[in-house]
Amino acid sequence: MWYVHWSVTSHRWSNHPSSLQLLRRRLPPRKATGRTIDFTQLKNVAFCVYTLACVIAFLGLYTIFTFIATYATQRGISASTAYDLVAIGNASSLIGRVITGLLGDKLGPLNVMIPFTLLAGALTYGKCSL
Repeated sequence: MWYVHWSVTSHRWSNHPSSLQLLRRRLPPRKATGRTIDFTQLKNVAFCVYTLACVIAFLGLYTIFTFIATYATQRGISASTAYDLVAIGNASSLIGRVITGLLGDKLGPLNVMIPFTLLAGALTYGKCSL
C-alpha cells in the first residue's frame, strides 16, 4: 500500500519545523482591532441558518465515508476491499468536486450546492434502507 506510506511521509514533511523556514508573509500582519472572536455576525439570521445548514449537510455527506467499510463487511465484502472503498470514494469525489465547481462558477454556488446536497442526502438515506 504505497499510497499510505506516501501520504504519511508527505504529512510528516509538511509539519516538519524546517518547512516553516520556506514560508514568507505575502501581506504585512494586521493590527488587532477588538476581540479575537466577533459575535456580531450571530445576530444575522441568514448567516446563522446558512451556517447550521452547512454543518448538517457536511455531517450527512461524510457519514457515508465513516460507516462504508463496516457496512461493506456486514454485507459480505472482504475487509481489505471494504477499506479500499473509502479511498475509492474519496478519489471519485475529485470528479464531483471539479464538476460542481465549474457548475458553481456558471450557475452560482448555492444554485448548485442545494440540489446536489439534497441528492446526496436522498442517496444516503436510500443506501441505509438496503
